[in-house]
Amino acid sequence: SRFRLWTTESSSISLEGKSSNETIAPNYHWTSQNFELAIPALIGMMADPLLSLMDTAYVGRVGATELAALGACTSIFHLAFNAFRATTTATTSL
Repeated sequence: SRFRLWTTESSSISLEGKSSNETIAPNYHWTSQNFELAIPALIGMMADPLLSLMDTAYVGRVGATELAALGACTSIFHLAFNAFRATTTATTSL
């Protein structure tokens, strides 16, 4: 069988470099394996904003000075969290 890369609705390009007028649509179906990988990743990506929201809500009740101090801490936490998230994303495919 020939493998083709799907490019547009009107044509596709085969891996051998020959073009064809045959259209091959991408096959995107969610399987249980997709959900097993996607749900924990989604929860992990939502953890950072939710944690910051809860911190802001709690510290905002204490006072304005404390809330201002939280801004600097939240920025440092976001930097560290996103650095590790980028490392995790980069090494997932390995």
